[in-house]
Amino acid sequence: MRIVTYEFDKWVSGSGSHGDRLDLLGLDEDGRLVLAELKRDGAPDTVEMQAIKYAAYASRFKVETLAACHADYLRRTLGDPAITDDALAQLDEHCGGLDPEELAAVRIVLVAGSFPEPVTSSVVWLCTQGELDITLIEMGAYQCAHDLVITVSQMWPLPEADELTVSPVAPTIKAAGPTARRRTTTNAVAPLAASGAIGDGTELRLVPASSYAGKLAQWVAEQPERGRAIWRAGERVRALEWPATPPGTPPRDWPSTS
Repeated sequence: MRIVTYEFDKWVSGSGSHGDRLDLLGLDEDGRLVLAELKRDGAPDTVEMQAIKYAAYASRFKVETLAACHADYLRRTLGDPAITDDALAQLDEHCGGLDPEELAAVRIVLVAGSFPEPVTSSVVWLCTQGELDITLIEMGAYQCAHDLVITVSQMWPLPEADELTVSPVAPTIKAAGPTARRRTTTNAVAPLAASGAIGDGTELRLVPASSYAGKLAQWVAEQPERGRAIWRAGERVRALEWPATPPGTPPRDWPSTS
């Protein structure tokens, strides 16, 4: 997140100006404004309502106004006499281009030493009822012998179960090879026989069309009867009677395709 401004209190409405002061306003990489309220120690019971009010105010930011506020922030914090156009370019570069619609969808982040149950209860209900995006962050500071230790914990939203568990991954299934295709062709005999689509005694001719068509055509040319079969209706397994072989027996001298 890039900080846009802090302690901003310049609001105006039809009835005049308002002096409400938000703590921190940032911009995330998706181009959404992030409003953060920072509370020392425990948060008061109404902190979420205060943040919602400020988020409503911030949702009215225009691109030009946001750039001007950021330019003022750069001057205050860095002593950088950046003009508004420079500030706008920096914001655009951060998120890939400011979009007024994205700016209106303000995210809320509440940071405190602890949150009372009235706040956590309200935040959970608000987030599950609509489009509000609220995050609760608890921070603690501990003075050790030689160091200051800061702890940060996200209370809400809670991590999904998938983020805390390890799951198996299904193996990649390869495309069916020639063997599977031959099986599909063989199994087609049963439904054809059951449907009665081919009359008993119908003569069928072999028309090679696979990658082995050349070898099959040569094999049939050696003995033309090999390319003829008689359909026997009612048979579900051996429905083809090949004149080149004894009745009911499939040909056994197919050319090798290995």
